[in-house]
Amino acid sequence: MLGKIHSYTSLIRYLGVGLREMNMNGFTLAFKDGSEKKFKGDYLLGSLVFNRISILGSILYIAAFAFLDFITLPEVSDKLFFIRFVIVCPIVFIVFLTSFTKFYHEYWQFLTSLATLVAGISIVVMTVISPELGRYYYYVGTILVLIYCYMLLRLRFIWASLTGFIIVASYIISLVLFPGVDPKVATINIFFQVSANFIGMFGSYFLEYFYRKDYFHRILLRNAEEEIIHANVELEEKVREKTKELQADLYLKKKAEKELIKARILAEQSDYLKTAFLQNMSHEIRTPLNAICGFSGILSEPDLDDEFKYSYISIIQQSSNQLLSIVTDVLTISSLEANHVQISREKFCVNKMIKDMYLVHIKQAEDRKLELKLVLSVSDAQSEIYTDKLKVTQVLSNLITNALMFTKEGYIEFGYHIKSNEVEFFVKDTGVGIADNMLDNVFKRFRQVDASSERLVGGNGLGLSISKGFVELLNGDIWVHSELGKGSMFFFSIPNYDGNED
Repeated sequence: MLGKIHSYTSLIRYLGVGLREMNMNGFTLAFKDGSEKKFKGDYLLGSLVFNRISILGSILYIAAFAFLDFITLPEVSDKLFFIRFVIVCPIVFIVFLTSFTKFYHEYWQFLTSLATLVAGISIVVMTVISPELGRYYYYVGTILVLIYCYMLLRLRFIWASLTGFIIVASYIISLVLFPGVDPKVATINIFFQVSANFIGMFGSYFLEYFYRKDYFHRILLRNAEEEIIHANVELEEKVREKTKELQADLYLKKKAEKELIKARILAEQSDYLKTAFLQNMSHEIRTPLNAICGFSGILSEPDLDDEFKYSYISIIQQSSNQLLSIVTDVLTISSLEANHVQISREKFCVNKMIKDMYLVHIKQAEDRKLELKLVLSVSDAQSEIYTDKLKVTQVLSNLITNALMFTKEGYIEFGYHIKSNEVEFFVKDTGVGIADNMLDNVFKRFRQVDASSERLVGGNGLGLSISKGFVELLNGDIWVHSELGKGSMFFFSIPNYDGNED
């Protein structure tokens, strides 16, 4: 039982999806997008021959049943013959003849329904004028008419349903107006007629539904073919034009080949850089995560000494901050890529910012046994500028952190110089330096000076890219001077607004 319910539910869901996809009325099955008229023409062309054969077959069928009248109901056979051969067959035959006219093309559903009604109601009349045998059993003829109506004449669902309901209703009315059939027999007859009508409706609905679906897909296929043909024509035209250009100038062809080779090399380099960056990022993320997960598990031990507990908590906090920094960098670079970073300018003291930066990084420098120097060019009052303090602070912090990371011994010096309409910051270190052939890559996104798996220092390679993005947002410039093995000096300059500019 549950399986049947599931099947019916799946059928209804499938039908609903199809109706929405094809933009059809769920009751009449008519298209809502203005293509109904074209469909009717297509349906007529696809149904006309079968419709004619079915109408002609129905005439022969009605006439053949006269033999049954003669055998079973000889006392009223003359009346039944009159209904069959004087009323029904001529009317149906006239409808058949009109199928060869243009008039039929416009009204064929109505005319076919009318012929079917005549046949069905004529059988109801036969049951009324027949003696007991005919009254009890001749109603079966209406079921045959319903089969023709729903399955053979290619009537649309709405017309077939209307015709079928009228035929069934006429039979029920005849039992009321002309009693004489045993109530139990009448109930059985009505049950079979109504059941046959609903089964026919179900079949007719899905016959039309699938025909319309086939029509819809044929139209989609035709449109796709036309688009492909049109695209092929355009492509051939472009190929011809390109061929003429290449034939006219051999130099352009060679240039295109060189550009293609260059693009392939760049693509290969890009794939390599992506792989290297992802490998490094994976390592950078896993390291703090492993520390957090590992020491968190140890903290759950009940007999853990407090000294070790505080030490592990400190490691977890450091790892969490490291992981947060990585995620923040990734989100920042994503915002820069999407142009979602906003500028918020304010007036602030550069000297105070430089001193705060010194306090933030001095402990890290001391841990590495490095000297951290700062250079203040002017007094506090003279060092006030108007720009985005947060972004300037982050750029300077990124450069200092980068210098600390790549400096093993010596010192790191940072500061600024105020010029006419701009402020120039610098960070100098005595670290490993950068090779000349790598200077162009240091500020590029997702690139690192050393992207190999054997790098001796950490980092995700995003700090300098973020710094360049922030400086450019502030309408500034960033650059580097470096000598391999002797250290580097990073500079960035930003305009010093007067507070009235946006």
